[in-house]
Amino acid sequence: MRATRKAARIPIGSVAWNGYVLPHRGRTYHRDELIEIAQANGYGLSSELLKKWRLWRFLPGPTPGGATGKGRGKGQTWPEGAGWRVAWIAHWLTATLTYDVLRLAIWPWTPELERDRADKLARSAQRFLAQDRAYHDSVLESMDEARRDRFDPYVALIYDGDVTHELIAAMSASDVGNEAFLHRLNFKAMSASMGALTPSTLSNYAVAFRTSLADRHGDLVALFWDSPLTLSRIVVRELHRFMIELAPP
Repeated sequence: MRATRKAARIPIGSVAWNGYVLPHRGRTYHRDELIEIAQANGYGLSSELLKKWRLWRFLPGPTPGGATGKGRGKGQTWPEGAGWRVAWIAHWLTATLTYDVLRLAIWPWTPELERDRADKLARSAQRFLAQDRAYHDSVLESMDEARRDRFDPYVALIYDGDVTHELIAAMSASDVGNEAFLHRLNFKAMSASMGALTPSTLSNYAVAFRTSLADRHGDLVALFWDSPLTLSRIVVRELHRFMIELAPP
């Protein structure tokens, strides 16, 4: 069932912040309250779609509740984390981001995704690259020729893997030192990397990503809230780098 987007009242105890409506901390939620949280963030969530989000590992599942304490249903409560994730996902879907972007952006903070749904994460990375290339095509086609010419060094890199003198001149010294990687930082090479992903590779990369970027944690959190699309690009780019480093010389 496809959900609809609509505005709704802010649930009691929720806080409006940075465009989001965030649920009250330190409590659990009933199913109808999760639906209210989604609606407050502009997304008309149905009970059927909420169940799919849980099956897709976007949300932690509910605990037994109701009169009998058995089964899954309206009487059960969902943990605090489910309320926050519903707010994030509803906000992002309202902003027309795809589920592939959502899966990649939320992944660094949800280790259960690479453990239980590694195949879905790999496919999302592949689909995201296809979507991102289509987006690049659209943006470049919309530019006038004079403005598009300014992006020629970047276009040469991301489409063909060509590292031009103009690109080197515009980069920082640390980036220039990675010129060998830059030659492989293009849509074709990244798609090939994503096609070769295995569950064990993803699991190892999860640890490496969180460790190597620990000093950028604040920046990544800011991107999570403000630009999950950019965060998804970083996740895929660093996963591509990880795959290259694993490859035999």
